Amino acid sequence: GERASAAREELEAEARQAQAQLDQYERDQAALEAKRRDLQSGRAELRTLLATIEQGRTALASLAAELSAADATLTSQQAQVPEAWRGVDDLGAVEADTTRQLDALETALGQATEAESTAALAVARLESERQSADKQRDAALQALESIGREWEQRLAAAGFATDADYEHARLSDVEMDNLQAGIEGYDRDCIAAETSAATARADIKDLQEPDVEVLKAASVEAAVTQANAAETHGALGSRVEALNKTLTALAGLETKLSDAEERFGVVGSLSDAANGLNKHRISLQRFVLASRLDDVLASASKRLSLMTRGRYTLRRNTSAADRRSAGGLELEVEDAYTAKSRPVATLSGGESFQAALSLALGLSEVVQAYSGGIRLDTIFVDEGFGSLDPEALDLAINTLIDLQASGRMVGVISHVPELKERIDVRLEIQSGSAGSRAVFRLP
Repeated sequence: GERASAAREELEAEARQAQAQLDQYERDQAALEAKRRDLQSGRAELRTLLATIEQGRTALASLAAELSAADATLTSQQAQVPEAWRGVDDLGAVEADTTRQLDALETALGQATEAESTAALAVARLESERQSADKQRDAALQALESIGREWEQRLAAAGFATDADYEHARLSDVEMDNLQAGIEGYDRDCIAAETSAATARADIKDLQEPDVEVLKAASVEAAVTQANAAETHGALGSRVEALNKTLTALAGLETKLSDAEERFGVVGSLSDAANGLNKHRISLQRFVLASRLDDVLASASKRLSLMTRGRYTLRRNTSAADRRSAGGLELEVEDAYTAKSRPVATLSGGESFQAALSLALGLSEVVQAYSGGIRLDTIFVDEGFGSLDPEALDLAINTLIDLQASGRMVGVISHVPELKERIDVRLEIQSGSAGSRAVFRLP
């Protein structure tokens, strides 16, 4: 509302004033309660005095009745008493005593009446004070309610839903000082910028604005010309330098060529053998790799034979497919059912997975054997199980279980349901509407 732009200090001062009014109201309420208790006590005392007066009146009436009865009895008895025996002194003593009692009762009645008047005045005064305190309380409540409404309006205008949100967003004095310092610094920067802009406008007031587009076009054209000239100069210089180097190199090569021709007769044959320029088209590197591959195939064939129930073994094809390609590293599979060897490309999908798994296991064993005691403790197999029939899948799983029994950890990445039944410890990826989540399953 209209108070949304009020300063924070003003709002806090109004809040403190409202709190002070509320505290004053609470003190007035407590005083009012005390006065109410005093009023109730005065009323109780008044009731006691009224009861005392009533008792005095009753006693006075009783004494008056007794006095009348005594007078009647006296008259009756005086009538019976001989004239000589009727003494005035006795009657005077009784009358004096009765008079004293009557005076005492009248005095008590006056005191009770005076106490009643005093209590009535006290009741009126307390009632007036209570009404005044009630008015002050109502005024304080109205002021507090008005301040509360205004506070809620200011909170809503400032974007706060509750007092807790305001307290959470409320800055400390240090933060307020830092913000104020930042605002003042920004104002100073704005003034400095405006001053600089005014100075710049004054400096260019009498200057004629150049044709920037023409100058840009001329600058681009000059830059292109300079670049072309520099490129031509560099190309010519490089060509001259290259020609000079070529002449120098040719002179050196002519000298070395004769020496190289003599040495080539000695090392040429060895180079041809190392580079595979022989009838088997096998280089020295491929020969070494072939020997290692034979070790891998020997270990892999054991695994593959178990997984295929003795049908397949892996071997290396030592003959080249043609004279244009190097040989020695091609693989073929020997089928015990047909007693013939054929390329591994003729294997089915499941059989190819079994062969690949056997090669991976054989390679790990050979690597350990050639690595000076280094042990490969973990093997991961990624998919491929879905291409196996139930019998082949069971054989592959048994092979992995045997491998695990030897002390290695075997990790399988697959979506085949049968693997869940065979593998107790697994990490499952479960998809849902809110995204995928990983669940670790234990036996």
